[in-house]
Amino acid sequence: MMLMLTATGLTATAEVNALKVPCQTVKECKALIKRLETRLAQAKKQLDDITPPPAIGPIVPDGHGNLMWTNYDYAVQLCALKGSRLPTAREYAKFAEGLGAQGISQKESLGYEFIDAFALDGKNRVSFYYNNQGYVTSQPNIGGLVYWTSSLEYRLDKSRKYAYLFSGDDGKFLKLHRRSRYLAVRCMSIP
Repeated sequence: MMLMLTATGLTATAEVNALKVPCQTVKECKALIKRLETRLAQAKKQLDDITPPPAIGPIVPDGHGNLMWTNYDYAVQLCALKGSRLPTAREYAKFAEGLGAQGISQKESLGYEFIDAFALDGKNRVSFYYNNQGYVTSQPNIGGLVYWTSSLEYRLDKSRKYAYLFSGDDGKFLKLHRRSRYLAVRCMSIP
């Protein structure tokens, strides 16, 4: 949708008219944008609801097939070397939904914790509410371990020192310093 500002006010281009979008004033256009943003958020939620849990790969072993503990930065590199990436906190939350967790909500609700993170690129902020209630570990080799996510804690000082972790035991999220070296790694394919 393109809008042009002219000396006589805000007018719609032929593209907007073809869509039959009533937007003649700044107030009308702001209201239209708000309605479109609401509809887009609803569509994203519907898509999220029908999207199956992500296919998170198996635990990455060391060169001898043993469990490997690593820090955050090495986990990122390890997945990249495999042509994959670390799952995000949101992807682990969707994964946990597939194991019975109540999962993700976009609004605050009783029993939901707030996850506020930056994506690996450090630019895109991802926030959601999550509830692990109902989570049951049914997959082999997931329980008893804690896994790195690619999501970094959102901090006002933008320090990016802490990353979110996913606990295979109870489906909860934790935060830990990126230099900590005792967490397992699971990667997922890059679409």
